Amino acid sequence: MPTGASITYFILTFVTLFILYLQYEIINFGYRDVLMWWRLISGVYGIILLALGIAVLIVEMSQIEDICN
Repeated sequence: MPTGASITYFILTFVTLFILYLQYEIINFGYRDVLMWWRLISGVYGIILLALGIAVLIVEMSQIEDICN
């Protein structure tokens, strides 16, 4: 895995933990206005993570011969 992608995933781990904490607080205290928007925010964040994973996979597959050598 490229160094840049590895560092990005490491940082995104902390971002994801923060988002999970926010989600816990939203649901725990029952913020209905925020909960309505949270569905959209969490879905977009999931799509962004999926797109980043696909991009890293494409880059890895294009460099597979160099990596194996």
